[in-house]
Amino acid sequence: MSVPCDPMARARYTAILLAGSRGPDDPMARCFRRGHKCLIEVAGRPMIAHALATLASSPRIRDVVISIERRELLEDEPSLETLLNGSNIRISQAGSTISRSVERAIGASGGAFPFVLTTADHALLTNEMLDHVCAAADTSQADILIALARSETIEARYPETTRTYLRFADGQYSGCNLYVFNTAHARKALDFWRQIERRRKSPWRLVRSLGVRALWAYVSGRLSTEDAMTHASRMLRARIEIVDMPFAEAAIDIDRPDDLKLVEQILAKRAQLPL
Repeated sequence: MSVPCDPMARARYTAILLAGSRGPDDPMARCFRRGHKCLIEVAGRPMIAHALATLASSPRIRDVVISIERRELLEDEPSLETLLNGSNIRISQAGSTISRSVERAIGASGGAFPFVLTTADHALLTNEMLDHVCAAADTSQADILIALARSETIEARYPETTRTYLRFADGQYSGCNLYVFNTAHARKALDFWRQIERRRKSPWRLVRSLGVRALWAYVSGRLSTEDAMTHASRMLRARIEIVDMPFAEAAIDIDRPDDLKLVEQILAKRAQLPL
């Protein structure tokens, strides 16, 4: 007689939702006259509400830790009240850098690995995206997994969007603001992970951090994604793998007003509502 699988057994990941502010000079917050970027209205709800609702409803996610400067910033938004009152939602005070914010969030959660990391401006995040990256982590021996989407995947659906691509020998990839810290060994890589975030809009600087040989291979078009991860893994003494995302929307976050417009169009189509 077979024993039915408990669906909660899949919910082994703690999600860290990074919602720290860049401060009063954040261009998006200024543009939309909000004190915090994550509270900019997107399709009728604060930006952070979209990613938070997806994480809170995912069968893959056990708990959610929101990394933000002050809980009060969220409590002042009535539309977030129901989400914040969920039993699996916690708040961690954001640090001065992303790596410090992640360290604090890991501590606030009790430090039980694995973790899924994403950002408050990932308004198009879906359960399918989470399931895809978590399924890859389930069977991986890697300490860190980084979600990337191929240029052809993105441009086939959204040729009008402007993305920054890493150009490897086996293709061009855009970051998806989605990571898995699969083992406790991943903590040793937080400083390098911070560099990836800081330099993700500057592929040359990012690849240069892997060393002279990797930079030359990148310049000459001979550096593959596998080679890049091998170099990075060797430097960090932690195994890093890429998760190829088949979802174009996984690479579309909200960094510019044009991004917000596109995201709202996509959300409207999902909901089959008129623009």
